Amino acid sequence: MRPNKLARIVVEYNTVGQRLLQPALQQFLRLGYEPSHAVECQDDLTEALLRKLGAQSLKFRNGLQLYALQPDEQLLGFVFQAQIVQRRRYWFSRPIAPAALLALTDREVILIEEERVKGAAYGWLITFCPRGCVAGIETEPKGEWRELRVRLARNTVTMERRMTLENDTALAWETLWSGQSQREK
Repeated sequence: MRPNKLARIVVEYNTVGQRLLQPALQQFLRLGYEPSHAVECQDDLTEALLRKLGAQSLKFRNGLQLYALQPDEQLLGFVFQAQIVQRRRYWFSRPIAPAALLALTDREVILIEEERVKGAAYGWLITFCPRGCVAGIETEPKGEWRELRVRLARNTVTMERRMTLENDTALAWETLWSGQSQREK
């Protein structure tokens, strides 16, 4: 890596060591955030949203609360999607997209997906997108589903993160994202 050059960093670890890595990871993530967006702080909003998510998926609630949200970060909304499976003849099916969670906080967009494995998925892929780096979020048709594209940019470094979503999930996310963008103007 060259000095004074931005780079994409992927951190992969087993959560058994989470308590040892947590302080360094939190400090690292804080470096990517700009000051919080002008959002009215509602202490009980995060807890209420986490309870609502727990009713849909305890696994993703725990992933968001334990591994993704920072201690003083406020959750503003989320959209959960169960695994997308395309049914084929009788009992045959094909996985299209893993279960996923899109969360919006006062600082970032968090994307959490289950690992793409055969059988039971126990791990997650968590992507942190600081809101100051989000250059755009849009969805476009992709067959029966929609493809979400999160474009990130800072100085000359760009990246795009893609996810396949069901149409209702994509619409719910667009509503959450645009609604929050309107409040900030």
